[in-house]
Amino acid sequence: MAADLHLHTRASDGSFTPRTVVEKADQLGFKYIAITDHDTITGVKSAQDHSQDKDLEVLTGVEINTEFKGEDVHLLGYLFDPENDSITDMMELISKSRIERAKKIISRLKDAGYPVSFAELENYVPGEIYTRSHIAEMLSQKGLAESYEAAFERYLGRGNDFYIGRDYITAARAIESIKEGGGVSVLAHPGKLENQDRIIEGLRKFELDGLEVYYPDHSSRTNSNLLKKADKHDMLITGGSDFHGPDKRSSNQLGTIKLADYHVEKLKNFALRKC
Repeated sequence: MAADLHLHTRASDGSFTPRTVVEKADQLGFKYIAITDHDTITGVKSAQDHSQDKDLEVLTGVEINTEFKGEDVHLLGYLFDPENDSITDMMELISKSRIERAKKIISRLKDAGYPVSFAELENYVPGEIYTRSHIAEMLSQKGLAESYEAAFERYLGRGNDFYIGRDYITAARAIESIKEGGGVSVLAHPGKLENQDRIIEGLRKFELDGLEVYYPDHSSRTNSNLLKKADKHDMLITGGSDFHGPDKRSSNQLGTIKLADYHVEKLKNFALRKC
């Protein structure tokens, strides 16, 4: 029995519905999973509802895109109360920011002569979160890009004419909101960060609770270094595949990371002590 605490669904930029993710995880024998969609928790309840007849527990989760000292830092939140005011206020703020960015990107594409509209984009967004992935899907489906990946390379990636950044909430705000919601905050895929040590040290000052040590892109050396950091700071250890779907990110498939159950038990006990 094992766990995967980093999974995405169609509520953000994943390919599968929450129900399908639950079914796939159950087939692989997972005991615990967490739905951690980007900047939204709308897929969590559906996943939990569909796990009721299975030997599988779905943890409340989210992956929040934040800013820390000018860097893009992803934070994972677990086991918070989804109806807590701090959580709902943060989700609403982020949702508005994403919608505004999507509108600006569509406007820029239209001004350049591309036949797109925000109303059309809405057909590609099954949830409430608008991502560049949804715009890429629309562009590829309309034949304006050869593929999903090509849409990013030609239009939406950093440095391209149609790339528009968005206003991120600060990492401090995200950690505080998760804490006020009774949850646990974890730094996502820290091995991908260039200034890893500075970021971990800085976020500890805001009471970051854990590190996502086990991740597909992390080498064994990276895992070893992160384990030492977690031990040094008495931090929780998590892990997950960052699964988005079978058609996305071949290295990040469901089943590539199997976190030991006892890490989840520690996570749950820690959250209980915080309440």
